[in-house]
Amino acid sequence: QSSAHASSLCRIACDSKQHCAVCWIGRQPPIPCKESLGAGLALDVYCSAQCMLHCRDAATYVLQHMPPGRYKGVCYYEPGSRQWTVRDTVGRVTPLLQSPTAESECFVIYDDARCRGADLKLNQLAVGLLTLAPGICKDKMMQAAGRLRQLGRGQTLVITGLPDVRDKVAAAAGAAGLSQGGSRDPSVLRVLQWVMNNTVQDTQYGVPEHATQGM
Repeated sequence: QSSAHASSLCRIACDSKQHCAVCWIGRQPPIPCKESLGAGLALDVYCSAQCMLHCRDAATYVLQHMPPGRYKGVCYYEPGSRQWTVRDTVGRVTPLLQSPTAESECFVIYDDARCRGADLKLNQLAVGLLTLAPGICKDKMMQAAGRLRQLGRGQTLVITGLPDVRDKVAAAAGAAGLSQGGSRDPSVLRVLQWVMNNTVQDTQYGVPEHATQGM
């Protein structure tokens, strides 16, 4: 099982042929977690949203399975010290501001909170992995994707989800009478349409509550 995780992680991290793609992995995500992953991102970056796995544990796993020589360490946010931290390949843990290893030389992990507003100087050719939660809306997806400041200008993005998310995207496309183009897996366009549909439904759901509050 660990080898399957490592294989998925290496395949995604090394894919730099296109700036946006969708891949659907098996029941287990590239980085194991206690429950399921939500919206987020890897790249040379992995952004996990609403994940029950601590970033420190994810960093340990990545260091054990990442391709030799590709990264000098793993960069993640440490809530205990409230600062970005680098764990290098020999096990040293150093605050990013004091580390001799730049974030552009690391595999970077964003937790859910850091998917909004965090600004790190990533590698110009970084590849991001954005994971889809079942009901993800536009703001969360765009904020996560926005960690790639040079997306489409060297940096690339892979969008991924578990089979239940794939099925939801396909069902939404079918309900709207949209073709999958002969493929079982939804395209990037179908994913974006599904995310916008989630956003509309979420907004409509909140209208009565806002009305009761006099807004």
